[in-house]
Amino acid sequence: MIFPNLVVNVNPTAVLLFRFVPDPGDPHRCTWDIQKFDWAVDPEPPVRRVANAETDSLGLLLDQDLRQLVRVQRGLRSGSIGHTTLSRQECRIAHFNRVLDRHLDDRDADAS
Repeated sequence: MIFPNLVVNVNPTAVLLFRFVPDPGDPHRCTWDIQKFDWAVDPEPPVRRVANAETDSLGLLLDQDLRQLVRVQRGLRSGSIGHTTLSRQECRIAHFNRVLDRHLDDRDADAS
């Protein structure tokens, strides 16, 4: 992760960049850009195209994750979750939240 809104995912076939941009009018929405860079075996001129989320695949695991997003977000906003426990495998999320808290604390101190 690159603070505050970029995730780099490198795998054997491609590099994926995920960029999240908050919606200024709705804290529960964002724009999510995904850029995929395939490893070039025989370099060809680059082709830029816009993927179709309905038909293009990001791979089995990411496709499964994407299908779950709406339900996960609905569950997080349901009011029934008082706290979240992260496993060691989620160390990036824990670190991100520590950095974000520090950033917000610094910003609040500057505003005082």
